[in-house]
Amino acid sequence: PEEDWCDFINNQVLPGDLIFFLPGVYEGPCDWVTEQPSEMGEVNMLQSLDLEDPAILTAPPGSEYVLSVSGIRVGILHLRFVDLGPETVALRLDDITDVQVRFNHFVDVQGDAIVVADGVDVRIEDTEFLNVGGSALTIGCEDGTCAAPGVIASGLLIDGAALGIRVSVASSATVREGVFAGIDGLALDYAEGAGQGSVAGNLFWSAASVLGPAAIHNNIFAAGVSVDPRVPASTMLGNTVLVGLDLVAPSSDWTFTGNAVEGPVPDGEGNLSCVEASECWVDAAGGDFRPVADSVLTTA
Repeated sequence: PEEDWCDFINNQVLPGDLIFFLPGVYEGPCDWVTEQPSEMGEVNMLQSLDLEDPAILTAPPGSEYVLSVSGIRVGILHLRFVDLGPETVALRLDDITDVQVRFNHFVDVQGDAIVVADGVDVRIEDTEFLNVGGSALTIGCEDGTCAAPGVIASGLLIDGAALGIRVSVASSATVREGVFAGIDGLALDYAEGAGQGSVAGNLFWSAASVLGPAAIHNNIFAAGVSVDPRVPASTMLGNTVLVGLDLVAPSSDWTFTGNAVEGPVPDGEGNLSCVEASECWVDAAGGDFRPVADSVLTTA
């Protein structure tokens, strides 16, 4: 950690090298500009050596970011980003192709944790965000001046954040198998004008909004969800929705099938409505979504 680690990873390693960080604190900010490895299967890899004591990345107050990465075929694994001010982005991915961010931890980050500005084939997987003052993951630019189509956000744990995941105009994402809790704003904000994506197998303890085109399948929305059924290719299949389903506008050209909703449901095949959660689930507020015996969930 006492060496100039940023200069080292930029100027003293070859494309495709595996770079291990020893335990310790590494202070940014750092711009890591990678080159394409010459061999197929090689990746510019940055990760902690000791998985039980991962390297800590941080930056002084007022820094724009801790680590900004651009280039092609990149892996960022098993790092901790901690104790950052509100103006500092922990990890920024810009002008990047084929990157995997996995098994990382973002803790006590007062600003945004991960921002994917411009990128293709970006995967954010098996990563936790604890006590984030901004957004856990921002994809693209709100005004559409930058975009990241086809981002995969899989297996994320977000526990405490101002905003969970925002998918901006002209960007798109697959959001799957995540847990979203303790979020002040929206757990998921899939913006109107975003590209085709999917939202599947997640547990949302905070409210969500999916106004762009997405296949919304097999999620639990424990605090409600807003959906725009007028958007082409939007579907809702096999979801559990508590608190209520908010349709921003009516539509007859929409696939809404096999959902269980606390409150009224729109027309569709095989949907079930529960006046109150206690009528249908054992203890939804406590996370027990087993169906109540002799409820509409078991007798329909």
